[in-house]
Amino acid sequence: MTLNRVVLPAPFGPMIPTTSPASTASEIRSRAVRPLNLTVMSSTFRSPGPAIAVTARGDRGETRPRLIAWLRQSRDQPQREGAPLVPGRPLGCPSRRILTPSHPSSPARQTSPIMCIDPGICPSLALAPGSANGHWLAFAANGAPVELAASRMAWQRVLEWLPTFNSTIGDLVIRGTVFAPCGRTADFPGFVYAISVENRGQAAISLGFRAEGTLGVRQHRIRTARHFTDAHSASISDDIIALSGTSPGSEVALAFSGDDMTASVADTSDGITRFALTREVSIDPGDKVDLALYVAAGPEADGALAMVNRMRSRGWRTLASQTRDALSVLQQSTGVSAADRLVNRHLMFAYFYAAGRAIDDARWYVFRSRAPWCAHGLTVRDYDSLMWLIPALQLADTSLARELLLRTCELHGYAPGRGVNYIDGTPFDVAFCIDAVAAYPIAVDRYVAQTGDDRIVEDAPIAEALYAANDDLSASKHGSLPLYRTDASPSGADAPLPYTLHGNALVAEALEILKQTLDEKTAETVQNADAVRAAIMRQFATDKDSSRTLLSTATDLAGAVSMRDDPVGSVYWLPLYHMLSRDDSIYRRTVRRLEQPASEPTRINLAERCATLIGPDAAKTLEWLRRADLDGGFAAEFVDEDGFAVANGGDASLSALVAYSVWYAVSVLGVPAG
Repeated sequence: MTLNRVVLPAPFGPMIPTTSPASTASEIRSRAVRPLNLTVMSSTFRSPGPAIAVTARGDRGETRPRLIAWLRQSRDQPQREGAPLVPGRPLGCPSRRILTPSHPSSPARQTSPIMCIDPGICPSLALAPGSANGHWLAFAANGAPVELAASRMAWQRVLEWLPTFNSTIGDLVIRGTVFAPCGRTADFPGFVYAISVENRGQAAISLGFRAEGTLGVRQHRIRTARHFTDAHSASISDDIIALSGTSPGSEVALAFSGDDMTASVADTSDGITRFALTREVSIDPGDKVDLALYVAAGPEADGALAMVNRMRSRGWRTLASQTRDALSVLQQSTGVSAADRLVNRHLMFAYFYAAGRAIDDARWYVFRSRAPWCAHGLTVRDYDSLMWLIPALQLADTSLARELLLRTCELHGYAPGRGVNYIDGTPFDVAFCIDAVAAYPIAVDRYVAQTGDDRIVEDAPIAEALYAANDDLSASKHGSLPLYRTDASPSGADAPLPYTLHGNALVAEALEILKQTLDEKTAETVQNADAVRAAIMRQFATDKDSSRTLLSTATDLAGAVSMRDDPVGSVYWLPLYHMLSRDDSIYRRTVRRLEQPASEPTRINLAERCATLIGPDAAKTLEWLRRADLDGGFAAEFVDEDGFAVANGGDASLSALVAYSVWYAVSVLGVPAG
């Protein structure tokens, strides 16, 4: 069965998240009727502020406060009879189109094409510029071309996201921006180009404006492109241009319109359909004129036309004001401006590029990145969503974080830690990872700790995912030792040995949460977390001499050990799981002796560099991140030592990790920045 979904990218989202109606259950697992311990009591970690209260674990005798507000039901309280039914395993791989501008926040990518609709697992589109100089927007003053791209343009990002520019060419001052309307009162699947042209000369200027292009490519793409077989279609309805395919089953349409602009469509001798929006206006000395271009998407042409009409009637000024208001609420403050810029830039990119709402079912989906130049595309590893994306978005938008946590559990929690999935939960690349299984209770724990929203565990997808995680952890346990095996590491690589340090530290944290969360009968069977931590200290220690002891990163429990660190599941993260404190001598010796995976010496995995923000050289890493260009200011999976992208730029989920780890290092750990 193929599901038809159209997921909008930035600048087409995100729209305001709402709790979507539950899906129809197609398969019900037996766990769906097992209750959780849901008695809610007050917690000392209920705080209205954004910070997550964390106490690092020191030696084994030290206790730490709980991060969650769920407490075991007292024996005199009645047991809840059952949990709500849970949607079953999703069926099929969806057909999705991704509509992504070449890069909404990078001036270097603002030339051609205007839009590149190309990532991941979805049908895709590309619009090519139609002018002779290869640009999509063209100006003429008194009949002479104005070479905007050849001029010196000053760019900046407003609120670390909205790209704006200004340029002076002769007597003309041209200012512009492109933005996706967002916010509760600006909920449109589209984007706006807004341009202001001012005449500072002594005589009136006749200005010509032209936005022109072609519908260049439409294709399906997972990792190999497959073109649609039907022809492109362009039509005009009341000065609005509609673009789609000629087939009745064409799955997405775009609509273009402008304020006081004339639309035209023409077929050329080479068989290519070109479209244009034009306007002629006279600007008196000292006056200015505003030009606005609206683009909207819909699952078919009628919807796209209706949406662009609504955007045009609202007006670009109102949409821009509402968008700025919405984005300003998302901004984070650590008290250090240099860190704030870094956090907010990456947070905005993750917010727009690692999650999207489908225009045909209005439901949210998470993915690695919708950026066309990121090889991971719209596939998703549940570990990345739960440990990178959702914690970062919790800082800015708890409602969206709640929705994404529910959706991740609903779509992927039926088989946690299985590997890489399509965005609807269908397997893409199967490899069992114990770290990702443990990530489900830990992500719920973090969410409740920060928001105080304990009632989320009453939602069926959360309950189902927690029980599934508990079952899979139990199935992975060693026969006689409280340690847990894995096939793959969080990066997707095969584990060097079956029992990993990072994985078992995560499992210990997850077990502690599950023991306080599951129903009383099931909780009695959950392994004691301190026993797991004690087994780690015994089985992973490489030297029994306490002055030289360090921990191996993996073992087979038969004498073989490894010191090779996984870039995603790095041992540097152990203090976050209360395995060791940052100041523990064993921890410090261990991280200084780690072996890096074999790779080019100039090729650095950015996830691993983020992990060092928890370690002894955190201040040095923070300074490096502040100066690193990465991929035009956003995350790339691989960078060189100077911080320039080497491969897999536009990694939105990794930008979420950058944002969260920098925020955590500065706000919680007190690492100095700047």
